[in-house]
Amino acid sequence: MNTWFAPVSEIPIVVVAGVDAELFLQGQLSQDIAGMISGEVKWTMVLEPDGKLGWLGWVLRRDTDSFVLIGSESNVEVLAARLRRFKLRVKVEIEIKPSWISRTTAPAGSEDGGIPLPFLESGVEISQQIFSSAPPLHTGVEALSAESIAQALVRGPSVLPMDAEDGMNPYELGGNIVAQCVSFEKGCYTGQELVARLDARGANVPQRLCGFEARSTVAFGEELFDGDEAVGSVRRHFFDAETGRARGLCLLKRKVNLETTTSLISRESPVQVFSL
Repeated sequence: MNTWFAPVSEIPIVVVAGVDAELFLQGQLSQDIAGMISGEVKWTMVLEPDGKLGWLGWVLRRDTDSFVLIGSESNVEVLAARLRRFKLRVKVEIEIKPSWISRTTAPAGSEDGGIPLPFLESGVEISQQIFSSAPPLHTGVEALSAESIAQALVRGPSVLPMDAEDGMNPYELGGNIVAQCVSFEKGCYTGQELVARLDARGANVPQRLCGFEARSTVAFGEELFDGDEAVGSVRRHFFDAETGRARGLCLLKRKVNLETTTSLISRESPVQVFSL
């Protein structure tokens, strides 16, 4: 059986390996990784000591003493530096390595034979099949590429690692995202106190990511209005030329009640907004 390139040919990842890898990451990740089996993958967050979001992505267990953290390419150096800052008296190595997302069936439209995945000793091969066990925050691991990130929004907005802006409150990504990334049963980890306190108080944050659809083009950062008041802004989005609609994510203020408000205005054009 051939192994095939996915749309993403190379993604830098962070590998945490060593006899204390599980112990170390259990104290740094919001997800409970104890008991994960080889090949299992989960969504997780890395929080700063003040509880603010530092990183969002997947954690993959490779074997007993090795884990892989996969997320936005732009944050890989920041993630590695953040983990090294808290590496105290533990036997682990933290390295940035290239990885190749692979799958065992040919991509649509590929010629018979395709391009087999090369074996690269310096990199890590990650099979697309492992992501079947991950919570559906994404529309497929191909969405890590710039082109397919945009195309994925044609099928409907979804949160991806690159939507986690530095310094965000985790609950600004939405309560359903937190529920899939955070364990409220595990022991202590960096940043736990704020997340637990917010959860106990109903997770009422000043703003949150929502989905939107518009019948005209929009721009990143463009303001959204409820009457004369600016109540949000456009984030990652994609304009589908075939339907003439823009779809994506927007950041809305707490005062926007999506149970009663479903339409906002952008440059005098209606924008439909909804929860993710």
